[in-house]
Amino acid sequence: MRASEIIAEDLTRRGFLGAMGAGAATGAQASLGLKMPTDFNVLSNNPQNEITLQKVAIGSGLKGPELAQFLAQMKHESWNFERLKEKPMGKGYFEKRYGVQYAPKTARILGNTRPGDGEKYHGRGFVQLTGRDNYRMASRALNIDLINHPEYAARPDIAAKIAIWYWKTRVRPNITNFKDTATVTKYINPAMRGLKDR
Repeated sequence: MRASEIIAEDLTRRGFLGAMGAGAATGAQASLGLKMPTDFNVLSNNPQNEITLQKVAIGSGLKGPELAQFLAQMKHESWNFERLKEKPMGKGYFEKRYGVQYAPKTARILGNTRPGDGEKYHGRGFVQLTGRDNYRMASRALNIDLINHPEYAARPDIAAKIAIWYWKTRVRPNITNFKDTATVTKYINPAMRGLKDR
């Protein structure tokens, strides 16, 4: 692949080429045999995940700047809709980061009370749901057994429902201007990581 093709592909994936990029993406989808609805703007190389999330978001009433902000935030959190599971950075990573034995303060905040909770309830889904307490609350709200089956949170259909639940309970009540990306980001990633990309 030539440098110009790599740059064009990257710009298309990130949505910077507008209609031209959408045309290129549609051509790529057609060549893969994917059938895409015409009423969705697909900005990533992961149309299945992206469209699943868009459908659930629109169906739940998100629109305008709120919908745009929601999709931008979820795009960043899920690495361009590619990864619905947090990536471990070495052996025992999740326990060291979230477990009661290695990170008691973080574990307490997340509601991880048992050995193995850090691994079991690591980040999953579009919003990277993390911690026993968050899994428990999402489980109750959505009537899905995420406590015994945390892996369900990485299924695109369930991940989309979790993202909307999280947005409507943790983000929306605190926001008056959905064009204010910095304020929105505070309620998703208090450390403000990736603000420019969001």
